[in-house]
Amino acid sequence: MNNSETERPLRAPESCVLDSHGHDAIRSIHESMADMLSGTIKDPRYHLASVDPGTGKTAALCSFLKGWKADNFMPSRGALIVLSTHKEIEDCIARSDLKPCDFAILVKKDHPLNERGLSVADLAPVLFTTQEKLRRLCVGKSFAEVSSLHYRGQPRRLRVWDEAFLPATGETIRKDTLVQPLEALRPVAPQAVGVLESLADSLSAETVGSVVEVPRAARDSYKALYGQFGTGAERWSALDRLAGLPAVITESNREGLGIAGAALFLPTDFAPALILDASGRVRETYKTMEASGIVKRLPSGTRDYSNLHIHHWDRAASRSALSDPSARQEVLGAAAATINASGGEEPWLIIHLQDKAACRVREELTALVDDPARLSWLHWGNHHGTNAYRQIRKVMVIGLLTLPGPAYSALHVASGGSMALATDKAALGTLKAGEHRHNLLQAICRASVRNGTDGACGECAVYLVGKLGSNAEGLLAETFPGAQVTSWFPAGLDMPASIRRVTLEIEAQLSVPGVRKIGKAAVRAALGYRTTAGLSKVLAGEPFRAWADSKGLEVTTRGFAWREAA
Repeated sequence: MNNSETERPLRAPESCVLDSHGHDAIRSIHESMADMLSGTIKDPRYHLASVDPGTGKTAALCSFLKGWKADNFMPSRGALIVLSTHKEIEDCIARSDLKPCDFAILVKKDHPLNERGLSVADLAPVLFTTQEKLRRLCVGKSFAEVSSLHYRGQPRRLRVWDEAFLPATGETIRKDTLVQPLEALRPVAPQAVGVLESLADSLSAETVGSVVEVPRAARDSYKALYGQFGTGAERWSALDRLAGLPAVITESNREGLGIAGAALFLPTDFAPALILDASGRVRETYKTMEASGIVKRLPSGTRDYSNLHIHHWDRAASRSALSDPSARQEVLGAAAATINASGGEEPWLIIHLQDKAACRVREELTALVDDPARLSWLHWGNHHGTNAYRQIRKVMVIGLLTLPGPAYSALHVASGGSMALATDKAALGTLKAGEHRHNLLQAICRASVRNGTDGACGECAVYLVGKLGSNAEGLLAETFPGAQVTSWFPAGLDMPASIRRVTLEIEAQLSVPGVRKIGKAAVRAALGYRTTAGLSKVLAGEPFRAWADSKGLEVTTRGFAWREAA
């Protein structure tokens, strides 16, 4: 092969096995990396490759690096690979067949990984770093100015960011946090106190949704706080990052008044870069970035999830909900009963809220399960970036990962959204739904879902406990196209009397010999409902839908009928 500077590197070795279903998506990843190396991509945007978990995203990156190495790293422009964790760096090096002379690693100071490759990063064709290290290196600088990331004295041409991406960090700070240190700070830093008081005084119920500029002097106030409280001053770090920037005034029931904004941590000249994120098709943040011209979307690779069955119990299971002992007993008791009833030795993956003093899901569920050795655990926040559970076909999800309301406002701004919509209820509701899709996709695809061939996922049954809103079934269907989604109301729980009346009446009318279907009007009349609203409310509830699914009852616009046997 001709090794000229303009020659494209190899796409992938023939020995590399990729999911054929995502061929177009994988090909676009390889072509984008080749074009970035050769300098033919001039589009100053982030190029988003969205390939569902398990369909070859990481394999595509590693096969490209392997092919580029086979071509003597020509074109010789240098690559920067930005990953989330040290373990991912080690795995990528191994899967790419890179030798110590091929790469360098730049992570936190004095970490042993820094010694794995070339000691002079400027001479390494491939440089690996973490997202956090990149953020720290680029603060206040252009990408071209960060010489530690260069290759032979020039910015590396190929830049790849793996997993969740935002060009800015969302920042929030509460009014209560602003006024908290005033007493201790006033005698030693009166100017800093003045800045904090002025900013706090501008926040009121009447100004929610308004935009305020965080004074540049807030950075000096943060320095004063750090001098007074040391590392404990991190709770005020948003002041340092938002200093001189606009922020929106927010309010939430739990946190009161505050401000939310975003601080750019990636310089604009980091683009063009390739973003590899399996959640690219489900997160609203990317849609916002695409609309604002930050992101260009490449062909996506979406799996067929028809081998996935999700049982959804529409029941509150947040940390606050589970802090109530009776609620916790109900949820964990139902989860344990489901696990115990599955029998055998088949393992389960439990995805849960991280244990806290008032809510110890792992500890309490372990005590309720007959054979705890069957259980593997992942807590929210640690639910991505691992293949360790890919053989597990049973998943229990207890609670959802949610953020305080102001954090969604900050996320909206960080993704390039309008400040005018940063506190808009509808806009934030859409954003929150996207975050649920993102987190559920990442978490559930740690299990056997990520297996499979020819575009179909591996067989898996998921039991999900959590409130997903009025369009829960649609949200899950959008996240996992083709999956079977059914209501789940665990056996043994008492059904509300109002719902039980309806189920008994339907069964009674359908038990008449020869009757296969009945009208809703007949049920309303028998139960004494004067309007359609009362019965409709019962039919829309989770317990009734779960009962109907378990009985094989089809609910139509006008009535009820037994489903025909398949």
